[in-house]
Amino acid sequence: MRETYRALTVATALVTLVACGGDNNNGLTARTLQGAITALDSGSVTVNGVRTDDSATAGKIFIDDNPSTHDLLKLGQVVTVKIDDNGKTTEIRSHPEVRGGIDSGSKTASSFTVGGQVVRVDDSTHFEDNVARLGGIAATERVRVSGFPDDKGGLRATRIDRDASSSTDFEIHGVASAVTASGFTLTVGTTTYTVTIASVPATVVAGAFVEVHAAAKPAAGVIAASSVKVDDDDGLLRGDGEAEVEGIVVSGTSASFVIRTRTVTTSASTKWVGGAPGDLVPGVKVEAEGRLDGSGNIAASKVVFHDSLRFQSAVSAVTSVTDAKNGTFTMLGGTLTVHVSDVTEFETSGVAASLSAALLTQNVEVRGYPTVAGGNDIVATRIKLGAGGSGGGASTRIVIQGPITDLNASAKTFKILGYTIDGSGASSLSRDDNPLSNDSSAVFTGLANGAVVKARADGPAALTGTTLTAKELELEDDK
Repeated sequence: MRETYRALTVATALVTLVACGGDNNNGLTARTLQGAITALDSGSVTVNGVRTDDSATAGKIFIDDNPSTHDLLKLGQVVTVKIDDNGKTTEIRSHPEVRGGIDSGSKTASSFTVGGQVVRVDDSTHFEDNVARLGGIAATERVRVSGFPDDKGGLRATRIDRDASSSTDFEIHGVASAVTASGFTLTVGTTTYTVTIASVPATVVAGAFVEVHAAAKPAAGVIAASSVKVDDDDGLLRGDGEAEVEGIVVSGTSASFVIRTRTVTTSASTKWVGGAPGDLVPGVKVEAEGRLDGSGNIAASKVVFHDSLRFQSAVSAVTSVTDAKNGTFTMLGGTLTVHVSDVTEFETSGVAASLSAALLTQNVEVRGYPTVAGGNDIVATRIKLGAGGSGGGASTRIVIQGPITDLNASAKTFKILGYTIDGSGASSLSRDDNPLSNDSSAVFTGLANGAVVKARADGPAALTGTTLTAKELELEDDK
């Protein structure tokens, strides 16, 4: 699915670069966004990198199906946002993926279950108390969880709030199948429940995304439902139109994959931002943008990798260990802190797949996304042995890749996360592993903030503090 390279001038190649994570609706095309809130300002909300004006949505914001207001929206909350062809928000809806009491004895350092549904927490998850975080929530407390179904049979939480209700009710959302007059199978990511109810509403058909309420949590995987209805939020994503949907790849390949409950198909014309089709594997967080069909599936014109940050260097230190799969280590001379959790995949058999002393002997490549705390901290989604040099863990190569900011074309510098990249002495620039030009002046004149760039150097001497003197630069933003 990767495009065959065609001879292009540097100017042509750079014109095609787009800012990672949305185009701010400059085209004024009516569309629907679904994803976690990443920024909130007075009268605006940012979802999937798109900042929308919601100042005129009085009476059109719904949280848990109840009329609400802008000031009750929160960072990390998963929302569905409808935008008209003037770029104005016309409706915002949000609900928890699961709500109820934490199952007794299920809480660990990075996860818990609610009604048997595993909720995974990492350092990008938002809490009411971002200092105490999961430690500030009691082991049997009621919670409201926003997040995305993942490939491990659970939810990856983007926000967790306490639920002040004193009731014992349970709420969950998923896809209905095997529907009968008195029940159906509910699928949440890769987990299934049997739902029983006195009478299934006529609107609940196979493939429908539904909201299920019960007076108590499931017993042995069976939910005795008190009410079932088709999910109102998902209704905004039905019918013909444009949509951008964020989520974890639950299953599939780059040709056809599932995020949340939605099938996404790609073609030779699909643009891949922040990664290549080969990087599309279950567990990766992406945003798919394209045209909806009547079933709510998306023919993607663009796929954006949200874990487009990629770093490679020798491991500096293992700095904290909760258990073999939870803790932190540093790299890039100790300037980058990598947070490892249950969401992290160790891809290569040769890498020390745990937070142990063996990790200190290796050069690793880490892919991930920023933590809530900010700074030079990332949540690792994938770790594998570093490439290049003498190969594998013995490599001396340093790589910093991500969306660029603070571009200074005349000085030939820019930033990725908290790192300054000095490209003034770069010997080559390429696009998708194909040489473009050695004229760095032309390259930097056409470069733009938001483009995803990989900077590479051959050894630790190229890194001084948080400044990398790059030997090679590669545009990763247009495949």
